[in-house]
Amino acid sequence: AEHPEWMDVQDPTSPVHAPTMRERDLYLHHWGEALRGASRVLDLGIGAGRFAGWLLGRGCEVEGVDPDLSALWRTLWHAAGGPGRLDLHWTTGERLPALAPVDAVLCVEVACYVEDPEALVAAAARVLKPGGALCLSVEAPLGWAAAADVAPGTLGALLDGGPVAVPGDRWVRTCDEAAVRALLAGFEIVDLLPTHYAVAGPFAAAAGEGDLGALLAWEARCRVHPAIRPWNRAWTALARKRGS
Repeated sequence: AEHPEWMDVQDPTSPVHAPTMRERDLYLHHWGEALRGASRVLDLGIGAGRFAGWLLGRGCEVEGVDPDLSALWRTLWHAAGGPGRLDLHWTTGERLPALAPVDAVLCVEVACYVEDPEALVAAAARVLKPGGALCLSVEAPLGWAAAADVAPGTLGALLDGGPVAVPGDRWVRTCDEAAVRALLAGFEIVDLLPTHYAVAGPFAAAAGEGDLGALLAWEARCRVHPAIRPWNRAWTALARKRGS
């Protein structure tokens, strides 16, 4: 309410537009092929529409879910009069309304912020068509703790393996690789990568600005460096619903 310009990530004048779009482009590098083949997509935690704008621009039908009503209004404002079809739901992923089957589900930085991540992923599985893609990412422990936007006074939560809880500020459950694999146990995991070293993570400032090619080059080097590899900010997964 005090700083709306920080929330409207689709607005080019927003101070977070450029880094948010860089982060989106990184995700799309890993998920783009699966999403380009989808005509109907469920975006769990659609927020202010950083993926919705891209999907709608391709003529997609998008079902958007978010508990933040102001974010839904921003998404609607940007989508009005444009291509594609958008249906918004003021709810949570754990409490999905009845939806027609979708080709793909986006679950971007959502499972680590809900009360029941297993219920969230189960809801995604129910609405996905057989063979449909689940594009999921979660916060990783070390990269989250070392990033510039870490919550002060939360080192104990990291060391104790519990969720970071700052009353009136933020709540997050970070996940290691084993936790992500357990969450996706009912899916066929196509790809699971440590990501976000050089965007939104602990090495973002050191990496500096650059296009997607430069960002991917930094990511690839960080991913194979024996000391740096565990400091990923996120885990990025592409999984498919089993069945035919």
